Amino acid sequence: MNPLFNTNIARFQLTFSVETDWRLYGKEPAIRGKLGLNLKRKCCAFPGFRSKICEDCELIQKCLYIQLFSPIVLKNKGAGHSTRPFVISLESFGKDNHMLAEGETGCIYVTLFGPAIRYCSLFLESIQELKHFFPIQMESLTPCIPTPVNQHSESQIAWPLGDWISIENPTNTLRIGFVTPVRFKSKQQISAKTMNFHVLMQAIIRRLRDLKRAFSDNTDMGIVDNLLHQASEVIVSDNQLYWARRKRYSYRQHQEVYLNGFCGEIKFEGDLDLFLPYIEAAALVHVGKSTSAGNGRVCITCKKKSTSFIFVEK
Repeated sequence: MNPLFNTNIARFQLTFSVETDWRLYGKEPAIRGKLGLNLKRKCCAFPGFRSKICEDCELIQKCLYIQLFSPIVLKNKGAGHSTRPFVISLESFGKDNHMLAEGETGCIYVTLFGPAIRYCSLFLESIQELKHFFPIQMESLTPCIPTPVNQHSESQIAWPLGDWISIENPTNTLRIGFVTPVRFKSKQQISAKTMNFHVLMQAIIRRLRDLKRAFSDNTDMGIVDNLLHQASEVIVSDNQLYWARRKRYSYRQHQEVYLNGFCGEIKFEGDLDLFLPYIEAAALVHVGKSTSAGNGRVCITCKKKSTSFIFVEK
């Protein structure tokens, strides 16, 4: 398996019930914002943490808030990286995928990397405190483990990304849903109608390399030239993508930030077996820009089982 799948990740499911009708769609950016506020309250050494400008702080190099939530501040100063060590997504257990009725349940999936794994207790505690900002009651916090897993210690919470990927059946047809807006970093001018498999694979590999560069000591990025060449031979057989708009308020920038991107479904046909592990990985870690705000979530429909993981009580 490609060395890009060696990066460790941890996953948790936080189940909640809603106290009133609550629309889920587009809530990830708001959840991210309140998560950042909770983390800064816990980590900042100064009483006026809300007004403290991180870029000017003398403790910036050692600040846990910067490591867990805002590494871009260090990147702007020429140190470190800008990859945030977490991804969040929402899922409804109710009748409607986008709306929970009073009393229904849903969950927040949290995927952690690097320092967020080391300080997962602080991170998860900050997420559980979201109940103070939204009409929700936290029901349970459950760690996930990949399947199948041969053996693990009771204290183990993280596994290499490759362990979470379970490919069982070959396929020549693949339908991918862009659940939240997906926006690519590409030199090409990509529109919903010109989207293709090569662009998607480039974005996935870039994402996996960014994660490994930021959160792994192993510098082997693997060889993907032949893979990308083969990706250009996969065709689009159905395209139902559209440009979606949403935004969040950035407390760091003191302005609204737009989180636009592609949503909908797109169907690919070709020799897809080699690509399935990469797309399974993208379903776990998201792809494209603004992943920490919930963007870039993809799901897969093809001739195989979905991304494999189970929940275990600890």
